[in-house]
Amino acid sequence: MKQIVVFTAGDLLCAFTASAVEEILPMPRLWRHPSLPRVVEGFFRFGSTVVATLNFNLLFDIPKSRGDEGELYQHLVLIKAREGQLIAVLVERVVDVTMADMVAVEVTSESESLNDCVEQGVAYGERFVSVLNSQRLMIETERQKLTDMTREAERRAAEWSDLPGESRP
Repeated sequence: MKQIVVFTAGDLLCAFTASAVEEILPMPRLWRHPSLPRVVEGFFRFGSTVVATLNFNLLFDIPKSRGDEGELYQHLVLIKAREGQLIAVLVERVVDVTMADMVAVEVTSESESLNDCVEQGVAYGERFVSVLNSQRLMIETERQKLTDMTREAERRAAEWSDLPGESRP
């Protein structure tokens, strides 16, 4: 059994293993440069670290759910990426943190595999949860570009760090 963090993505239920998750956060105020790709929602400070935020639904081209709640219950799932880098993933809503028996998954199409990120599956009530490998969210080129964007946001944050009041990257 493994502990998982279950969240909604459109009509899907997805999860990360709890060992891949650093924190679950309410939506902070993000700083966003207009030249960022759509999938990058922006940056925020987590302690002294500037963290990039990726929109899960945009990353995998998943339509938003049809609920009336909108963005009210969105969460950031802070995950440990390669080489200790933290990345926040904006999800529609974290619905549970639970223990689950993992099963091997045979994925039949690319859309079901979420770009080969689905590693295992779990029965959750009467629904199926795709358990994702957090290390596969981006290809290496995307990961490098995001690292470069994060470094630029850190540089900008350092320039503004001595100003009083609200912090921004």
